[in-house]
Amino acid sequence: MYAIFATSSIPEAIEYYKIFRDEREKGNHSLNITALFDASDDNGNNSILKMQGITQILNDYGDMFGQSYTHANYDKFKKDLCFFFAYFECETNLLF
Repeated sequence: MYAIFATSSIPEAIEYYKIFRDEREKGNHSLNITALFDASDDNGNNSILKMQGITQILNDYGDMFGQSYTHANYDKFKKDLCFFFAYFECETNLLF
């Protein structure tokens, strides 16, 4: 099963990501999760939170699939994730 979960802000997306990740680690579900948003550092109020969140997301996703993602190759992560959803849509005729 696959799903997309949208939030109203990047900090909110990071917070939900952490909640879902923590619940998985506790054994409360077996979902593979990730988050995708603009990775640019805008030096705003939430800049540090955003950069730390991206680092955690990239590390976790890389660990899940035996890859290595960093801020420098965030575009590769984004392309890999988008390819997965494009492939999934083609294979199942599911519209997102």
